[in-house]
Amino acid sequence: MEVQRNHQLKQGTILDGRYEIGPVLGEGGFGITYGGTNRITGETVAIKEFFCRDYMDRDIRGTGRTVLTADTAEKRFNSERRRFLKEARIIKDFSKEPSIVTVLDYFEENETAYIVMEYVEGDTLQHYVEANGKYDPEVLFDELRPLMHALVRLHHAGIVHRDISPDNIIRREDGSLVLVDFGSAKNLSSNTKTTAVMLKDGYAPPEQYSADNTPTPAIDVYGLSATIYYCLTGTRPVDATQRVLFDDMKTVAERVAVPDAISVMTARGMELMPQKRYQSVEDLLAVVDEVYPYLSPEEKARIRKKKRSIILSVAAVLVLAAGIGAAHIATNIVHYRMMMSDTVVTHFSWETEKRADRSAPVIEKRINAFAGDDNYIFRQDGKEATVELPVELLHGMTPDDFVRNYIIPMNKNLILYLTDENGEPVYDKDAEAVTIERTDIEDIQTGSEAIPVGASSEAEIKHIEIVLNETGAEKTHELLAERGTLLHVSEEIGAEAFSKGDGKTLYLLTRNAADADQYDDMIQCALEKREGEKLAVEETEGGDIYEALKTSILDDDEKYVEPDEYTELDIGWETVAKSNQPGAYQCDPEKLSGETIVVGFRTDYTQEERADWTRMEIEFNKRMQVVDIDM
Repeated sequence: MEVQRNHQLKQGTILDGRYEIGPVLGEGGFGITYGGTNRITGETVAIKEFFCRDYMDRDIRGTGRTVLTADTAEKRFNSERRRFLKEARIIKDFSKEPSIVTVLDYFEENETAYIVMEYVEGDTLQHYVEANGKYDPEVLFDELRPLMHALVRLHHAGIVHRDISPDNIIRREDGSLVLVDFGSAKNLSSNTKTTAVMLKDGYAPPEQYSADNTPTPAIDVYGLSATIYYCLTGTRPVDATQRVLFDDMKTVAERVAVPDAISVMTARGMELMPQKRYQSVEDLLAVVDEVYPYLSPEEKARIRKKKRSIILSVAAVLVLAAGIGAAHIATNIVHYRMMMSDTVVTHFSWETEKRADRSAPVIEKRINAFAGDDNYIFRQDGKEATVELPVELLHGMTPDDFVRNYIIPMNKNLILYLTDENGEPVYDKDAEAVTIERTDIEDIQTGSEAIPVGASSEAEIKHIEIVLNETGAEKTHELLAERGTLLHVSEEIGAEAFSKGDGKTLYLLTRNAADADQYDDMIQCALEKREGEKLAVEETEGGDIYEALKTSILDDDEKYVEPDEYTELDIGWETVAKSNQPGAYQCDPEKLSGETIVVGFRTDYTQEERADWTRMEIEFNKRMQVVDIDM
């Protein structure tokens, strides 16, 4: 078949009956990105077309239809098109992340596939630095920090981007950054073989040049560190393959004036040997947060709205009377942020220290999956441990319900029962329960797309999607035969389930106090077999109970987790601050008024100590101004 010379779609082409193609925005090895318009809503969008020029071209008749230019290309085409559509599903799971481009739609047409995304107005970091020169370090990390936190959450979900570079990050006019182009992203929980990726000189680590490399977050650490290098120096890093032969690349500090810690951090993030490199973006953030302590404008606004925020946070500075100082505040910023929120504390205890040492790290991992970094305090002391969480994360649950259902579920297997016409589980002997073990699970992911809740009804709500392997599907074939079956899950898990009806896909949902009404509406829709309903259930603000539950289900250490006792602790207020441990004593808020406090300082310093204290006070004052507190 003859092919047309211009392989790009013509402007004005209509896709899916509603998307009008505009000008080409960019083109890479696996796709063409167009500007476009949703003709129904008038919304400006970006449309990415799967198009690999190695073996694809366009029908000469002007239909827009793609054709394969090699008889042997069909297998590769099908594989890479599936990977392309997987990109859409990966990004859609993170549609709530402002630092990750939002997927609006995806579909197949013209014998290929398309992804419709939000149109992010702005310029790439590459072009921004070319036009404006290198970044001031403090400004760079102020803009980059939200994207780094988004990467942390991406990695915790098992996704590695594998193509982080200045031309895959868009800078909006307000300075916010958005990560785009997930065409090379890899789901670490997937068993599929790693496919080819586009390697960018200077931003891809050495291991990515190997066809059989195993993707890890350390790949993104390299790409992010190389991007930081470029933004700070205005110079593209030396290609990794060249550095392997002779590494004479200058450090950031050798090119521009930056704090030594930032230069060392960037160099370690670009170590050629993966095992010598930082293994997570959290490691980079720890350095950044120490050098440039920061609270976002949103956090500041939330703090100001708290009735006791200023009193509680500043009361903690009385620890300075014991000489702790500004350096302590910089390294314990999470603690002071906790003091700016209403929190609950849960206490765990074990019979032996050995049991505690095995259990406490597992519990903390699940707390981290739920709350995210910098949103909790976890401490272990011998046979005991405590966790402090902001109340607003708990979705209206009591701490006891939260711990019992999501942190230490008594039974990690999913025991499923059919339900009767009232939604109650059927326990009689003729309806035996089906037990889904971890070995029965092929894949488990959190998602937010629509799921079936009835014969032809669906609800868009966050959930856990569990895909069973052959063994699991055999167990559940009879139980899950009917599409949209409502299932009851064993009480210990704190969730209910719907089946897709294919005998192997389950959707696990949790019920919490904050969204109980919408959840009940879904149950009723299934029980009444209402047809054609599209239920939209807004995601509840707060901690990610789905990540906590998924982590609990997948953990292999459950036999070590259950504490011998756990209780919620009441936090009492003391009128005198005597301890040099942060948070041990706080001033009674009833004894203070307005936003005025008195901070006590030691007065028995020597002349030499007084000079150190003055520097400490100046440094501390700068940090307090971050939360709009003047000394």
